[in-house]
Amino acid sequence: MKCVKNYTNHDSNKYIVYSQTQCGEEMYQCLKIERRDTNVFEFQISSRQSPNYTATICNDFYFNDDRWLTQGRLDSNDIVSPCPIIGEFSGIIPDDEGLCAKLSSKCESQDIMYYQISACDYMNEVYEEREYRCLGQWTHRNIVYTYTQRRDVGTYECFVGTMLSERQIFIKEAGEHCQRDVNPHRFGMELNKVAHCTQPEVFKVPGRPT
Repeated sequence: MKCVKNYTNHDSNKYIVYSQTQCGEEMYQCLKIERRDTNVFEFQISSRQSPNYTATICNDFYFNDDRWLTQGRLDSNDIVSPCPIIGEFSGIIPDDEGLCAKLSSKCESQDIMYYQISACDYMNEVYEEREYRCLGQWTHRNIVYTYTQRRDVGTYECFVGTMLSERQIFIKEAGEHCQRDVNPHRFGMELNKVAHCTQPEVFKVPGRPT
């Protein structure tokens, strides 16, 4: 893609772009960009395309505010974005009887979170551990979206959550591009605070151990 013109002025978040596919198809489309946090932005491409330049492809009805592509900053080591929770939380995984999860953050590095799955009756029997770095968070329709990078494999994952109090939260995975139709309170995992921030422990998306 090549940016041709800002849709209206320099404050607008829409850009008319000229694009060419690998098959040689040429067209004009509109690119809409929203900055969510320091290290995160989202974008979408207009549903309409045109062989000729026209500003009408940037009309609002060619976009769906519930469908975004989420991107994280690659060189984010110098820009720290704290994770939405502080301390250690634990809960029972809803779709796996007998399995419990623990979610925690470091006191000295609040952009790092850990997730651990273990047997509820034998907490020392750990099935899975993951480490995540929070890149940014924002609120949409009273739900907090947190975009993370899984540090052991380098992939990006989004989580949605609601906080009923400082000691009780609900969390659920929302895919790589922060799905907007995920209800963490209804379908997510309940976690309750058991301790203040600790040394390296745990963070991940609720689900079956792999």
